[in-house]
Amino acid sequence: MGESFQKLYRDALSTGNEKDYSIRVMIVGHQGVGKTSLTQRLLGQKVTENETESTEGIDVHTRCCQIDHATGEWKRNIRRDELFLNDQRIASIVQKYKGPQDHRDLNVTGAENDTFPAKKRRLSQPDQTAVPLSLDTGSGNSVKDPSVSRITNEANNLTETDSAVTNMLLDCKGQTGNELDESERGTDTTEIQTFLDRAPSLIIPKRMSSDVTLLDFAGQSLFYTTHQAFMSWRTIYLLVTDMSLPLTDVVQEGEYGIDNSGSKTCSIQDNISYWLNSVHSHVCIPEDHRIRKEVKKPRTDESSGMVQAPTVKHPFVILVGTHADRIPKDLLEKRKKSYFNDIRNHLKNSPLMLHLVDEDFAISNLGSDLNINVLKSKIFEIAQKHVCWGTNIPARWIPLEKALMKLKNEGIPVMDYSDVKRINESRQVKLESPEEFDLFLMFEHDIGNIVFFPTERLRKNVVLDPEWLIRGVRIWITSDQVTTRHPELSEQWHAFKDTGLLTSTLIEKLWSSHFEIHQHREHLLDVMEELNIIAKPLKLTEEQYYWVPCMVSVHAPDDVKKLQQNKDTTKTSTLCFRSKTNFIHVGVFHRLLATGLSKWEPVKDGNKYLLFRGLCVFDLDNQHQLILSLNDCVIHATVIRFTNKGRIPDLTLCMTIRDILNSALSEISDCLCPGSEFEICIKCKESSPMSNEGLHSITTLRANDELKCSTHTCKEAHCVESVNLLGFWEENQKQIPPNVVPLQRQARERFTRVSSLLLDVGTKVLRKVLIYYTTTSLCTLDQYMKKNKPDILDLNKKKVLTNTQVDIIFPSIGQTKIRKYDITLASVLLNNIYPSLCPQEKKMITDLRTERNNLAHSHSTMMKEQEFQTKWTHIINLLTDLSKLCNDPNFDSEIQKEIQDI
Repeated sequence: MGESFQKLYRDALSTGNEKDYSIRVMIVGHQGVGKTSLTQRLLGQKVTENETESTEGIDVHTRCCQIDHATGEWKRNIRRDELFLNDQRIASIVQKYKGPQDHRDLNVTGAENDTFPAKKRRLSQPDQTAVPLSLDTGSGNSVKDPSVSRITNEANNLTETDSAVTNMLLDCKGQTGNELDESERGTDTTEIQTFLDRAPSLIIPKRMSSDVTLLDFAGQSLFYTTHQAFMSWRTIYLLVTDMSLPLTDVVQEGEYGIDNSGSKTCSIQDNISYWLNSVHSHVCIPEDHRIRKEVKKPRTDESSGMVQAPTVKHPFVILVGTHADRIPKDLLEKRKKSYFNDIRNHLKNSPLMLHLVDEDFAISNLGSDLNINVLKSKIFEIAQKHVCWGTNIPARWIPLEKALMKLKNEGIPVMDYSDVKRINESRQVKLESPEEFDLFLMFEHDIGNIVFFPTERLRKNVVLDPEWLIRGVRIWITSDQVTTRHPELSEQWHAFKDTGLLTSTLIEKLWSSHFEIHQHREHLLDVMEELNIIAKPLKLTEEQYYWVPCMVSVHAPDDVKKLQQNKDTTKTSTLCFRSKTNFIHVGVFHRLLATGLSKWEPVKDGNKYLLFRGLCVFDLDNQHQLILSLNDCVIHATVIRFTNKGRIPDLTLCMTIRDILNSALSEISDCLCPGSEFEICIKCKESSPMSNEGLHSITTLRANDELKCSTHTCKEAHCVESVNLLGFWEENQKQIPPNVVPLQRQARERFTRVSSLLLDVGTKVLRKVLIYYTTTSLCTLDQYMKKNKPDILDLNKKKVLTNTQVDIIFPSIGQTKIRKYDITLASVLLNNIYPSLCPQEKKMITDLRTERNNLAHSHSTMMKEQEFQTKWTHIINLLTDLSKLCNDPNFDSEIQKEIQDI
């Protein structure tokens, strides 16, 4: 029977599914509004005013409550052993997989009974296969796994089976002689034995229920940079505010401002907008879920004056006003109506409105309050309408989830991605494909069990304990007594608090008394660096240190802001990245600063770095500096050059800066704020240095030679020439501003034109050729690459293709995208896996790649006229001949026009 039960266990997990009804609630809002008290009320705990301490970082209450689906009643989950709960889930699946006839003949080998039919049964097809929830062989009756269309029907149809699974598993265990044979022990047999040992206490509840996880997030802005580890589209958000205070009051935190405008305050109303913007921009529902249901809003009260939205979009946000006990009872209802109406009217015509559910709540912080129960009911109601409610989860995911939880419980907070993959590969019930493995990790991230980002840069670490990451940051932020215990560190501590410069000595002292942090400190620093919470300096020094942008508290003085107006400098136009949602999360700019700090040194004026809250000045080389700043919802970048001869900033350097910032913002947004989009603009030179006036879209500038500029508050409308704004940041501008030595200008212009010809037109032509020869094979690009995967992997093994290029061809999520193929990748593929190309065609492709490589490895950004003419003619001939391979006259004409425009 031992072999038979192992097969039952593995087959059930390999082919079965379970439906996920878990509920995740995050409680957010500014500091001191009563979020922790509200959490305690939801947990059914007694709350005493002024005795509740503020949360520092985050408090996670995993599976703290269960909601009965039949009654909607919340019950405190006394036993929160996650390993036990996982075994209980496995027991349920194994029990459903077995039929009553199998239980009567457990000692028959798999070949002689019908426990394992040729076609394995799937739990996602309950109507085709009876899946009994009772193994009582006397009745012979079975109850099918009901549809999830109606929760109440499910609860009523299920019968109580407290002892059924226990009897089955004890019977299994008894027939194995209490222990599995040594000959039968594989990688998973110890786990199966442990599973059997738990049999007496594995009880399937008599009715369906949902586990609830509550997350109480700190309101201090210093913790906002860690949001990405916890915010998820699968979460319901309670946005909490103190309704006893006017919306125009200032929040309690003194160093709230994050831009360079000098403001250190934020109103309650603005803070509400901040949190809604944060939810809106952080959380992006995956494409395959967007066709699912949305929640219809039933209220259409026109007389209330409240702005109504037709539907509520994921993620759902419930407005909760606390301290209702401070408002006189006879005025409470009127206050509630006007208070929440004011909030909604403030959000009028904003997409943020679409996240708010139809009902708002006024909650007392003292005594009993029936509204708490109404709020609980609303959370359950909304959860049932969430797109992920009742999602089918492969049962084979549960053992791997259990293994990771076990490692976390053993004090291992983080692992290499490759190590987690090896754990999966070593199991007999395992995830078969790399795509499914990544999907499992992303699901575990979404439900809050781990921290994992599938991007190329971030995927190498899997954080098993998300709170571990917060604890590391919290120690830095809350260790104000460090100078008392270690007065010798006073100077380093104050430098850290002011400028975010964190020395290795200070890290050692702050973390040394926290074993779980100190033991894995190198790994934690590595994760923080990957998430751009910290940044290593460009230059190595005797004492290692990091920059921590979220800790910078000093605002820039006026003389730094006027640096662009120095008489011994020339400057570029200001490149701007303007948020299309009129909101930039604090973490986005902090991470952009971290990217800059890892590439360039901040300028040092005397003994102080020019690194401030919302602004930093970087040294690019011995002539150039970069001023990077944030003002409201716009990021500004200006390159200045120190010169007495009127020389403008180096154009190639400017374009490199543009590419670095654009690429970094794109990656940061994809990871941190999937809902964020930026419009690239250039600012009129007549605008004041740190204002958001005079911004012109780069698209509009490209389409017009001249534009009217009338957005200055202190200047009359005037005309701007597009070339004078674009000239520093665009490769294909035929003119650049004056004040440059003519010969140098012409030499750099030649280099820029050849670069544009290769990178813009050359890449476009090779992509077209690649698609053309793919379609002649009657395949899509993705299908063709997968068909030739062995050859591609062989090229990787021979180091013809890099790992990064292979990841582009075979992304972990979705299909390969032609827009990510550059000249190098396209040429390697065309020359190696497209046999229909003749030798002459392959030589043209190789020649184009060689021209690209020669340009990339050039030691100068200037090009002589003779060299330019030779290269220009050769590349144009290659592009013309290659474009003709596609048999598309329209494309030929398009390419010729683009060449003429360069």
